[in-house]
Amino acid sequence: MKPNVFFVDDDPLILSSIRRQIFLKLPDVELVFCESADQALQLSMERPPAIVFSDVRMPGMNGPDFLDRIAELHANAVRFALTGQSEADLLERAFRVAHQVLTKPTDSSRLLQLIRASLAFQSKVVTAPIESFLLRILDGQGKFSTPAEISSLAGRADTSLSSIREFVEQDVTLKSRLLAVANSSSVSPARPVTTVAAAISLLGLRVVSVIHSGHVIQRQLGKDDFVLDEIRRSLDYGTMLTFRLNHAIQAVELPEELLDSAYLAATYFAFGRILFSSYNRQAYSDLREDCGDNIVELEKREKERFGVSQEVAGAYKLFLWGMDEDTCFAIANLTELSPNSWKIRSAIDMARQDLRYHPGLDNRRRLATPGI
Repeated sequence: MKPNVFFVDDDPLILSSIRRQIFLKLPDVELVFCESADQALQLSMERPPAIVFSDVRMPGMNGPDFLDRIAELHANAVRFALTGQSEADLLERAFRVAHQVLTKPTDSSRLLQLIRASLAFQSKVVTAPIESFLLRILDGQGKFSTPAEISSLAGRADTSLSSIREFVEQDVTLKSRLLAVANSSSVSPARPVTTVAAAISLLGLRVVSVIHSGHVIQRQLGKDDFVLDEIRRSLDYGTMLTFRLNHAIQAVELPEELLDSAYLAATYFAFGRILFSSYNRQAYSDLREDCGDNIVELEKREKERFGVSQEVAGAYKLFLWGMDEDTCFAIANLTELSPNSWKIRSAIDMARQDLRYHPGLDNRRRLATPGI
């Protein structure tokens, strides 16, 4: 049976335009076009949607209310909201019920990318108990971002080291974590690092961004000690991977335009384990205890217990949160879907091997680190 993809908009011209642009390019998908939320809800009972694109402002039932009903009736449907600049009053509500909010008009190539990526992930988690958990709102969905503040600062022409230092200095927890990483055995500085400026100079902006993103995740998902420990372990591993990535990037001749995706993939490589521990703390705690330091056995048991690998689970959630498809496919090892993701994954796997055997990483720390 073909998956159903719904497009809901009260403007028939917009629906007609979408139909013309993508209809022939999705032969294995059933496209459903509706001019009202009521019509779409009625049809959804007969043809459950895999993906829903909905306009935000519509007469009768508006887009956020409609997507909220879709979430109740079809928990496994991926939900996209389409919004114009004049709809600020509905934007906050749209973020609460949609996995992603897209601006109108949305290019047809972007729609095709989102449909194909959504279906690719759904095919991997369709029978997994965790699927509905991955698709529902999870502690700040719509607010989570990859290392946004520091990355945006770094991308500005007028940014100086002092402006990033001031940003870090404002958060005592972030500052202490940055100094801890700079003085760790993975970095092995020539002398103790005691200032934020020195830590930033030593680590570089990409690694500082990784540490900051981990700080954001910790605030949003660290609800108890076990989950908090998983966050620290996963993001410590991501931080260490970034240190090993430079050589790997050169070895696989990764194009410069894919560097940010490669660093993001390294950062969030073990992100799925945070989700497993958030989904069922007791079950994952038991798995951890049973498997101890046996990473291979842990990965096997994760698939048996949760129906999906931590790589796919983490990448799917990151995709729903808006991370680019190349990065997500690389994390999930769905490299057949994109030549770019294959190149990124090759660099990541090489960095993982380097990290596994790097003499500066002691055996205890190596075995305790997830994802190795």
